[in-house]
Amino acid sequence: MQLKLDKLNSLFGRYDISNMRYRIVNLKNKLDAKFFDSLVDSSCSIPQNHDYQYNGRIFRSRAEMLYATMLDELDIEYKYDVSVSIGKKIYAVDFAIVFREFNRCILFEFFGRCDEHEYNHSNAGKIENMYNAGIYLGRDLFIMSGDEVFAPGPNVIRYQLASIVAQITEYHVSRMKEYY
Repeated sequence: MQLKLDKLNSLFGRYDISNMRYRIVNLKNKLDAKFFDSLVDSSCSIPQNHDYQYNGRIFRSRAEMLYATMLDELDIEYKYDVSVSIGKKIYAVDFAIVFREFNRCILFEFFGRCDEHEYNHSNAGKIENMYNAGIYLGRDLFIMSGDEVFAPGPNVIRYQLASIVAQITEYHVSRMKEYY
């Protein structure tokens, strides 16, 4: 990976990149199993008003509870409601998911109020800061969404998570083939 970044940086070195909004950066905290192990599952186990409960945890929404249920069904290790430091800000991330066989951690968000302007604006800033830190959509960060009227049901969630697992697995298996 470092060789690819060095090659890209050397290619960009021929051009004036001082005006580029995004730069190629290395993550100080690589999203690996060690990173995952350092995260604290912050979900509260004390019942609150109208919160959704599953497996001793309280979830902010029915959809997040269903994602947790499906992650368990797929036997995927995760932590819920983790705090991640990105740059100078600390963000709450819905799920950190680890694939120990690949030494890989991904972040997963469910944006459930996409019909609210302030919510969207706040999350857009969060995604931009993650991108600036080298955390990319479709590689390190996966997002699903809904709104007050629509939230994905169990079958849709199952297919979404299965497709993420397939994408991560395909990437690592294809990289393994390069070495053998």
